[in-house]
Amino acid sequence: MPDEYRGISFPFRIGVKGGVVMSSTDATDAPHTVESIKQIIGTKPMERIMEYRIKSEVSTYIFDPNDESTRALIAYECQKAIEECDERVEVVSIEPYAEGSSIIVNVNFRIKSYQNTYSVNVKVGEIR
Repeated sequence: MPDEYRGISFPFRIGVKGGVVMSSTDATDAPHTVESIKQIIGTKPMERIMEYRIKSEVSTYIFDPNDESTRALIAYECQKAIEECDERVEVVSIEPYAEGSSIIVNVNFRIKSYQNTYSVNVKVGEIR
């Protein structure tokens, strides 16, 4: 079992000392995994040519009505994308809700090697 997951922070930024900001996930806190989930959900198909498997189809619903059926489809697409792209994570639940013309997705997840449950809200965009 790894002690922590570590990688480049998302969004990419330079720290005060001039180096790349890194983030990590351990048994008590999960910022690196939260950043990874946000990046997966926000990546359109073929946007990352060298990492083509990292993608989410939520951008295809941008012109659909902001109703229960669209939110259910977005929840499905988010779960599918997370499960396909990040094997460290098990999705516990996904709860989409409307906030104005936007859809916010609350992702409850468990890091398999720690068995702790975490939560992250991701704004998936302006939906009509």
